[in-house]
Amino acid sequence: MVKKAEKAIAILENVISNSADQAMTDALAQEIVNLKKQLKVRSDALKEAEKTLAKVNGISDAEAKIDEAVGSGADNKTITKLKDEQKTKEKES
Repeated sequence: MVKKAEKAIAILENVISNSADQAMTDALAQEIVNLKKQLKVRSDALKEAEKTLAKVNGISDAEAKIDEAVGSGADNKTITKLKDEQKTKEKES
């Protein structure tokens, strides 16, 4: 979505640069500046959301490993190790 918006802004910039109406060009140029600011904020938010999702997935994977170990009858040492890994991942979040 961000890439599409960036391409659309680039096309709009190209179109207004060929416009003869200076007042319209100035108004649209200001709108483009505003759009770029909004796009930057959205892009940053998406990157942060991706990082958060990766952390959540890491915790879920750790929980699944624990469940699998318990279900397969693994020894307590292995289960404790997996629980410690899960706690570490939770602290990193």
